[in-house]
Amino acid sequence: MNNNRKKIKIKFWNETKDNYIETNIVLDEYYEKWIKELFNFILKIKSERKKYCIQSLFCLEYSFFEQAEATTAQFLYFLTKDEISQMTGNNTLELLCDYASNSDENLRKKLLEYLTKLCRYKFNDIFVAHFFDFFIGIWSNFEAAVTSICFLFEEQFQEKINNSNFKKMCKFLNKHFENKEIIDEFKKKKIEFQNSFPKYLSFSDKINLLFKDVLSKSSYSREIKKDKEIIEFCIKSRNTIHNNGINHTDSSELEINGEKIILNKNEPAYYKSFFSMITLVNEIFDIYLEILNSFQDKQNNRLNQSKEK
Repeated sequence: MNNNRKKIKIKFWNETKDNYIETNIVLDEYYEKWIKELFNFILKIKSERKKYCIQSLFCLEYSFFEQAEATTAQFLYFLTKDEISQMTGNNTLELLCDYASNSDENLRKKLLEYLTKLCRYKFNDIFVAHFFDFFIGIWSNFEAAVTSICFLFEEQFQEKINNSNFKKMCKFLNKHFENKEIIDEFKKKKIEFQNSFPKYLSFSDKINLLFKDVLSKSSYSREIKKDKEIIEFCIKSRNTIHNNGINHTDSSELEINGEKIILNKNEPAYYKSFFSMITLVNEIFDIYLEILNSFQDKQNNRLNQSKEK
């Protein structure tokens, strides 16, 4: 037996509770820990959501609470169902194949062979796939909610990023071309250039401008530099998963609770423990709360200033 599996003896009683059978089941302590961590995260979401119960019904900025819980519940459901089956050794698998094959003996044989391999030898692969789906889901929930906050400042952000792009273009022309008349003429065409070649406003751009120009620094209690590092690492991790687990960008690493997640260029991501990722998910949620609270503080200050006028 693997070190992370524990055998215990239990009794299964009949419906009238006057008789039972005694058997052994095997619990996977690794799964038990995951179930606990995921449920604690759900409790954390529920606890924080109570503070915004009215707003979360109407505003997309608050959608992360409901969506993150649903995403976590999906992963929790898989782990729970899988563990219930594994603890009894999948002993009803043959019965399921009998029922699903509908008396087709050839189909039953092939189905049983396939599902036996899937349940007994491939469950770790399935777990990893669900794990990455869980992370992608949480990140997408976060990105959607923060993008909704940024939507109020979309024009402001787009203008700023376009101006920055135009300045970089002018700097490039000054560096590589001697004809100043052409450069001066180009500067006169600024609006036309920006309309013809608008700069794409990425999520990273939105995050940088949100922290720089919108959020109230006095109410943001976390370290902004570190949070931006976590967000950028999450973006890179998301892209790595979409690239079949290979990081095609520069190498980077992030330390979570003393453990490092490493993304080496042209290599798969390295996790000393998958549990470091549930810590990362909690960090994403905490960053979201700080952004939300600081955004609210900024909006309240504006409202109060407007009333004073």
